[in-house]
Amino acid sequence: MIGHHSYDNIAECIDKVLNEFNIQNKTTLVVTDNAANFVKAFRVFSNENETETDHTVNEIDATETVETNIDPTNIEIIELTDVLESQDIEKSLAFSLPPHQRCAAHTLNLIAVNDIREAEKDVTYRLMSKRVFGKCQKLFNKQNQSTLCADQIKKYLGRYLITPNATRWNSYYDAIKCVVNHIEKIEMICIELQLPIISKPREVAFLNEYCKVMKPIAQALDILQGDKHVSLGYLLPTISVINKSLNEMNNLSFCRPLVNALKKGTDKR
Repeated sequence: MIGHHSYDNIAECIDKVLNEFNIQNKTTLVVTDNAANFVKAFRVFSNENETETDHTVNEIDATETVETNIDPTNIEIIELTDVLESQDIEKSLAFSLPPHQRCAAHTLNLIAVNDIREAEKDVTYRLMSKRVFGKCQKLFNKQNQSTLCADQIKKYLGRYLITPNATRWNSYYDAIKCVVNHIEKIEMICIELQLPIISKPREVAFLNEYCKVMKPIAQALDILQGDKHVSLGYLLPTISVINKSLNEMNNLSFCRPLVNALKKGTDKR
């Protein structure tokens, strides 16, 4: 897209593509991520809203019939939002979009990244997670910022650590899992690089619990973001397995608030 990625420009762009390929009346569903501009584009311009829009337009047309004798003491104040909404209606008459479906994989990623912050309302979990993840982040930073440190890490592990990447889903889980898998050598690396050591047994137990709780979400994301052998029929069974796995999480000393946050996020979304 060239220009501002506003909801109306997005709607117009999608409509042009559908018309260019002559699939306007053949498209049953359009899948996008959860960004607000996409959501608004389909809320305003979706052909599912045509009946509602026609009704609103008729109401606007009816108000255009006014009497010639106007009482200056009885002037209606029109809100700016009403004017903008009427402009949206006028635009929507030019074209309409098919029904909208938010990407299930992106929704699940939002649960794994945003909704888990609910767990930090528990003071014990918040303090433990900030301390342990802070130590892990210092290790990731050392590898990313210094080639000498990266070489030291590779010398001990035979590989580089996986480090979090905001644009790659599951990257934080993968990074922590990598640390857990090499936890014995991580202690020597921390000493070598003069970093705080991830202490045993509490902090190591916390990391193990975190990976245990997040594993079903990570596996589900890998399934739903696949581009081969995946369809809408995968969604409900996958969500069902996530709920079953979370409900069966027992004997947790640190990450019970994380389980509750994931269950609450899944229900909400």
